[in-house]
Amino acid sequence: MNNNNISNKEKIAVSVAVLSHTAVVTTSSIDSDEKYVVVIGDTACNDQIAKAAGATLVEPSFLRKYFYDKRLVTFNAKQVDQYLIRSIVEGKDIESVKWIQNEIVVNKVKPYKLTPKQRGLFGNFDITSLLQQGTGLEEVAGRMGLSIADPELFLGTSRVLKSDELDALVKYLVTRADNIKKVFNHPYVTAGYRQHLSMIERYLDGKEQYFSMTGAQLAMAAITRNNTFKNHKKQTFDWILNGRNILEHIPEMWASELKEYQQKMELAMKNYLAEIAEGKSSYDAGKVFKEVPFPSDKFLLGDDVEISYSGGGLHTKRVNQKMVRAKKVKHYDIEGAYTEIILAKKIFSPEIEQIYRGCKTDKFNFKKMKKIFEAAEKSGMIDVFDILDKVRPLGLDLPGTPTIGELKRAIEEGVEASKLATNESTGNADRNGTVLYNPIGMTEGRICLQVALYDLAKRLHERGADILSINTDGVFCDPKGLTEAELSEIVSGWEVYWGLKIGAETIDYYIAKSDNDRILINNATIVEAKGDDLVHYELANLKKLGTKPRVVDQVVLEKLIHPDRDLKDIFEKRIQAGIVSDFAFCTKAQRGTKTVFDLKVEQRVNRFLLTTSGEEVRSFSIKTGELGKVANVPNNARALLCNDKLPESLPDDLDKGAYLELIEAVYQHWV
Repeated sequence: MNNNNISNKEKIAVSVAVLSHTAVVTTSSIDSDEKYVVVIGDTACNDQIAKAAGATLVEPSFLRKYFYDKRLVTFNAKQVDQYLIRSIVEGKDIESVKWIQNEIVVNKVKPYKLTPKQRGLFGNFDITSLLQQGTGLEEVAGRMGLSIADPELFLGTSRVLKSDELDALVKYLVTRADNIKKVFNHPYVTAGYRQHLSMIERYLDGKEQYFSMTGAQLAMAAITRNNTFKNHKKQTFDWILNGRNILEHIPEMWASELKEYQQKMELAMKNYLAEIAEGKSSYDAGKVFKEVPFPSDKFLLGDDVEISYSGGGLHTKRVNQKMVRAKKVKHYDIEGAYTEIILAKKIFSPEIEQIYRGCKTDKFNFKKMKKIFEAAEKSGMIDVFDILDKVRPLGLDLPGTPTIGELKRAIEEGVEASKLATNESTGNADRNGTVLYNPIGMTEGRICLQVALYDLAKRLHERGADILSINTDGVFCDPKGLTEAELSEIVSGWEVYWGLKIGAETIDYYIAKSDNDRILINNATIVEAKGDDLVHYELANLKKLGTKPRVVDQVVLEKLIHPDRDLKDIFEKRIQAGIVSDFAFCTKAQRGTKTVFDLKVEQRVNRFLLTTSGEEVRSFSIKTGELGKVANVPNNARALLCNDKLPESLPDDLDKGAYLELIEAVYQHWV
């Protein structure tokens, strides 16, 4: 365990804006109420402007000292902002800072190619490493009910700011730093940060420079010893898994297509190696594999289930019914599916595989240790020495004589770090341009898993079970009278045959319209609500923000679970609950468009409620000059714009009909 105490650093949210004659940096401590403002340039600034925004005006030199031994938290600062922040706090004048911005943004010069070479923030954590690429702060903050109003001035102005304009800019940036702080404190982000931290502490010697990396980059650095080891690339397919030829276990049509695909991919590999020899980069040469289409077709399993295969995995469709409802459903999933296939198919070179196996062993041992700790916690008698005696044979790196808190943290660190190391490494092996990239190896591995899952589904079907769906690494089925002993016999026979392990669970209530749209319920609790119609019913995963208000998913979800209830009644209960943020749309104008309210152009990201007396909300195409509808907003809808803040209660003129129209349209996808 690392003792550099990188986990104890105070965290500071930072935001910046650079205009022609003025630059402002604002900070908001995540661990306290401290807020600071730095202003440089031609516009005079006084303490009152900062105080009005709830912050203290300081000199750049103060921030430079203040940032020492802190963890800076930013939002999408990697490309530009981190260089501007560093330049300002190091005392550069506005002309120098503006030059850096112009070179990076306008002239597209890489910071490390500038003279003098620019340095970014050190030990900086950027929240966007945990989010969907392209997600802006306003999209997340808008969903969380925070202020997303643009400043009351044009940030591209070329003139010196007036005092009231500077006031507006400082207020905007203090709010923005506060928003970064509040987004960081969301459970999804704090959990991601802990995983990030655990990975660095456990596998990367606690070194600060790794904080600027994404999870995928951290995993790469860990299992390649920071690119010391390079991965090999399989040049031919062998189709063998645990001594079994997978082509002998699938319909002839599927096997024939895989053989044809094999020839094309192996030819592509020859071309790839030739292009590398000619001096092309690995990334550019690797594009040749994208030119080979993955085989895709469908066939029937029995009379009721259509199975389709493609590069995305196996998928199932019920031939005679749109939606499935079943109770006491069995879910069988391959334990550590991609980890096992990487090891079984030798997708990593020996040096990398040895490190990867260590991460896999850690993952298994820390999960086992977590269960031991949780059992002690549940009993109400946590004896640290007893737990250490039980886990010592696992060979885990733990504090000498830890407190209960230290032991719990060590377990959480180990679980999170090992999970990130194994899961992200799988993605890297499938990603062109990385040192782990092994296109034929990973493709062959994915196909092996598809065939193994198909074989499990086929075995269950032949014994009388009803196959409900097949996903990336598992099968859902209705046993249809098969006993636990019979099911166990089928599964254990499959495990021996394919050399893989199955995890099994019983789902009390299963509702689905497809593999990607389903509801799982256990003990009257929603275990999973998957699919674009359902996944946004709560703001739990900031990677999946969606384009509809949460109330839509909430009402549709309740209706699907309780089909006897009336949609309007469910919706009325949501209105009575009065959670305003559940009704808010948060939309981003797409490239080449502007969002307009009563023909007035608004900011790129807008938040609004549908009301009967509000402004008409439309999308305006810059190219054609035509007006169109905003995604998911009913035709001719009117809206109350609330970018600054949400009202404390739902407006009296809430357009219930417009919300119901959208809810009913989404529900129709299912029935």
